[in-house]
Amino acid sequence: MAALFGHGRLRLYLLQLLAESPRHGYEVIRLLEERFRGAYTPSAGTIYPRLAKLAADGLVRQTTTGGRKVYALTEAGARELASRRGELAELDRELAPALARAAEKRGVRGESGPRPARATPGPTPETGRPHEAAERLRELERLLDTVRDEVRDAARDHGIGEAELRTARRLLAETSAHLVAIMTAPGVYRGTDGGP
Repeated sequence: MAALFGHGRLRLYLLQLLAESPRHGYEVIRLLEERFRGAYTPSAGTIYPRLAKLAADGLVRQTTTGGRKVYALTEAGARELASRRGELAELDRELAPALARAAEKRGVRGESGPRPARATPGPTPETGRPHEAAERLRELERLLDTVRDEVRDAARDHGIGEAELRTARRLLAETSAHLVAIMTAPGVYRGTDGGP
């Protein structure tokens, strides 16, 4: 992130995204990745705390819709964004060369940008292209991050008793075992969208 966003600049960019439309955290993560053409893929651990801080500062409003926290710009957030339009334009100018360098790196080495991948899978049986396998791995990591964050937020907001913890242990163990079976079963689930 340091290569693209200096101190406080990600906060400003998040305000800009929320000025366009209310969004939930996972949508913000995906939109950032899309806007930066894969050169910047923020983790849930980067985005959710910043959204919570913006809410605590009164710059965004947090509501829950369909079990997801949705963040929308408040009047105070709109005023801050308006007062920093020049800084936002400067940020856009500064990001352009960093994005060009990241795109060049990706073209030369097949990497996803300045943020190193957690793992670099080899060619997959169905495609033979490592970059597609790496993208699927990143998508899986984002899904797992989202589940973790949503469950943690619910437990923090509503409390968690021994019965809930027992149920969580059981469900996570079952889900983990099932997902590992899907990932390791040769040919059973490969290339299908639905699974069992």
